[in-house]
Amino acid sequence: MDRKHFLKNCAGLAGAGVLFPLLWQSCKGFAYVSHTTEADRIQVKKSDLAEHPFVLIQPANLPAPIYLTKLENDEYSALLLQCTHRACEVRPAVKELQCPCHGSVFSNTGEVLESPAERPLRRFQVIEDGEYLYIK
Repeated sequence: MDRKHFLKNCAGLAGAGVLFPLLWQSCKGFAYVSHTTEADRIQVKKSDLAEHPFVLIQPANLPAPIYLTKLENDEYSALLLQCTHRACEVRPAVKELQCPCHGSVFSNTGEVLESPAERPLRRFQVIEDGEYLYIK
């Protein structure tokens, strides 16, 4: 995130009383979780998301990590962290994902919030059962 966007976001968050938790989360770093791959899907334990607002998965066959988060409606969002503008790796955060190369911003469901990207991030289907999430 560049300085302009950081200051703008901090000013907006300070009044809402959520600045400290967001800064704390960004200081803790990203949570990469283990996974297994079988056939055409990636398997992750649901419990891996219990302590983090999002986790990252690094499959060997993809050019960037997968961002996995639980949405407010109890559904899941799994996105390839590769910008659709020039294929740079997108930086993850709780609500927005930002491309450090040219400034594109995406929602945590992959929709474009700020250009130059014109297409959403690549989405994966997420299926859940009692203990696991399956990303296809």
